[in-house]
Amino acid sequence: MKRLAILACLLAGLAVVVSACGSKEASIVDRAFQQHINSAQMTLRMSFQQGAHKAQAFELTGPFKSNGDNQLPSFDFKVNAADQLKGEAISSGKNVFVRYEGQTYEVGADKIAEFQRKMAAKQDKKDQVNSLADAQRLGLDLKSWFPQTSVKENARAAGVDTTRVSGRLDIDKALRDFAKLLQRPEFKAQMHGQQFSDSQIRALGAMVSDPRFTLDVGRRDGKLRQITANARIKGQGKLTFLLVLRDVDKPVTIDAPSSGRPIQELLQKITGGTKQQQGA
Repeated sequence: MKRLAILACLLAGLAVVVSACGSKEASIVDRAFQQHINSAQMTLRMSFQQGAHKAQAFELTGPFKSNGDNQLPSFDFKVNAADQLKGEAISSGKNVFVRYEGQTYEVGADKIAEFQRKMAAKQDKKDQVNSLADAQRLGLDLKSWFPQTSVKENARAAGVDTTRVSGRLDIDKALRDFAKLLQRPEFKAQMHGQQFSDSQIRALGAMVSDPRFTLDVGRRDGKLRQITANARIKGQGKLTFLLVLRDVDKPVTIDAPSSGRPIQELLQKITGGTKQQQGA
């Protein structure tokens, strides 16, 4: 499962680094990620299909709206994890609430504020890969990650006309560059000593067959509308990632609760902590 989680993260990140492709593809993707999205109806889905069995999926759907730079967005997302864990996550912009089995829980505005302060401090210190120049400085050859890319001018996704960038990932090259990146001091400290060995990299690369992605941006506004990525996992099945943004920049209504039970109660309920305490 750990390997599948790593591969899922790679699939989810394909389109973020595809700006290192050819010049035409790069200009389309760069513009899309520079365009601010104020609000949208979002669907995010990661699934794993094993043979004829029903796909196991994590899905998150619902509206969100931005509250400005470095601020927590407001959202109301329905969450479904493989039909085993269903609930709702709601953000007021200052606090986060979770609805599960008819009960509402809250993280707490003070905890959210503290988390944002810590993230802002880390963001100021952290090396980031925001451009091809940044990647080269960190020793990444992103262009070699994508040996094949193409552009389709007259596509359609999320209910609008789009321009579509498609490509294939060289998984071996990406994994090796990723492992080298984690060797740098600024990233090594964040990994708490955990590293990828050559044998782990080879094993992960051998698992994946022809990973591909598509990215759609609106033809009229140049804003992101859809990302898809998929790969076949040797001897196991197919891993798929989907992100769809509909009704971009249209008004959304988000009604957040005013209060809830402490989130720790929910965590204990899900992990079985309550039962352990009762049996102690």
